[in-house]
Amino acid sequence: MSTQAATSNNRLPDTSSTPQSTTDPWEPVFTAINIRWPQINQDELKQCDRSVDELTEFVAARVDTQRDEIDSVVSEFAPTDESPLRSFVDQAHRAGEQVSNSVHSAVERVQYEIDELPVKTSLTNLAIGFGLGVLATTLYFNSRRQPTTWQQIRSNRLFQ
Repeated sequence: MSTQAATSNNRLPDTSSTPQSTTDPWEPVFTAINIRWPQINQDELKQCDRSVDELTEFVAARVDTQRDEIDSVVSEFAPTDESPLRSFVDQAHRAGEQVSNSVHSAVERVQYEIDELPVKTSLTNLAIGFGLGVLATTLYFNSRRQPTTWQQIRSNRLFQ
């Protein structure tokens, strides 16, 4: 009765009194996942590796819930026979993945900015500078028209 009442109220059953918890220490995790996400197939869930990371990955692939919430549910009911060192390594691994994803995204954005925008700006500036140089040179030579060789000879007064 307490299991049915707990299930209907969307609360987890008391794991200390269930006889299944002595045979499979991961049964409370499966029960918690079943109560929180009833759409997950229990047979497929029980075929997963018995680790917090594997179960979190399995559930995350099938539901639209934040990964932190899934990890919280799985970690809360997972057996605690793991060493503190293993727990620390798992947490460090997850934190490292989050940081590496953020850093990778930032590096890609910076790389895009470096690769694309300065090149476009430099080429545009080069083309504008070249055009202005040609225009300035043309205007300079047109404003200071030098007499041709024939005009210089004719104005020299040798032939006058």
